Amino acid sequence: MNNEVCISIILPCYNVGDYIQRAYESISSQSFEKWEAIFVDDGSTDNTSNKLSEISINDSRVTIIRQKNSGRGITRNNGAKLAKGKYLYFMDPDDEIEKDALKILYQNSEQTNSEITISGYTEIDVVNKNEKIFSVAERESFKSNYAVKKVYPTLMNNKLFNPPWNKLYLRKFWIDNNLQFPDVKIGQDALLNLLAFRYVNKLTLITDKVYKYYIGRSGSAQTALSDIDFKYFDINQKYERELFKHWGITDEDYFLGKKISFCFADSVKVFRFIKSNNQGYKEFVSLWSKRQTKEKSRNIRILKNKIDKVNFIKLIALKFPRLNYIIQKRIVDK
Repeated sequence: MNNEVCISIILPCYNVGDYIQRAYESISSQSFEKWEAIFVDDGSTDNTSNKLSEISINDSRVTIIRQKNSGRGITRNNGAKLAKGKYLYFMDPDDEIEKDALKILYQNSEQTNSEITISGYTEIDVVNKNEKIFSVAERESFKSNYAVKKVYPTLMNNKLFNPPWNKLYLRKFWIDNNLQFPDVKIGQDALLNLLAFRYVNKLTLITDKVYKYYIGRSGSAQTALSDIDFKYFDINQKYERELFKHWGITDEDYFLGKKISFCFADSVKVFRFIKSNNQGYKEFVSLWSKRQTKEKSRNIRILKNKIDKVNFIKLIALKFPRLNYIIQKRIVDK
């Protein structure tokens, strides 16, 4: 059937009028043609709505949904409800996909009968003008949830676990397990995958880098700062604990290490905010100091325990914002 839809691409759109055309062009130029694109306008206040209207007029494969502002999680869920494809693909509207992205994802999923197929990607930092590649070394398929459990650390360590846009989800798998993005302010992507990994039995990892992920633009999730960051991390740990419980894993040292790493990594976000918004050290100290209060009691306990050199440096950085700023500046500027 010529009109068959194999992949439904869902894009949550909020004030991305300057980027939406680029995203659409990367979709429309795909070598794989059996797709539909569902753009969900989440109450944009810029020119996003007009841009989407222009796109939909000229392409019958494009569907536009308009709704009051509800957040990225609900927006993606609403798009998924209208999907007709065998597979779901969640793309961000300020990014791009490579020309053969859908073809590669689809063929690998069909060959392995996978419920989730995971690809590599290229991270493009628009502030520091550099690129990083995230991928696995070789293609692998897993046929049980026990096997998926074994590969989980690899996905986390290679930054392949959290995002939805490097994954193709079988829609039947999605529906059968009642999967939805949680309705939280940030971090819906990781929470969704922590839910999905309780159920996935057929998983494929591919080496191809099919996605271009742009970070650092003003107003994006990587530069926007909020007091809810720590609240999100608490929710994330709750979901991950539930996944570990499902797998029969108990490892408090793991969760303690993640707490330290999260705080240190979050300061990169603070630094990007400073750099992209031309704010200085005083603003950094003010923003970061607000984030430390919940960590102090935990830090005292950590200091009493034996920790490795890397975590000790991270802990020192947590306690001294100025040192933290210097460390992150050296890391980010490299």
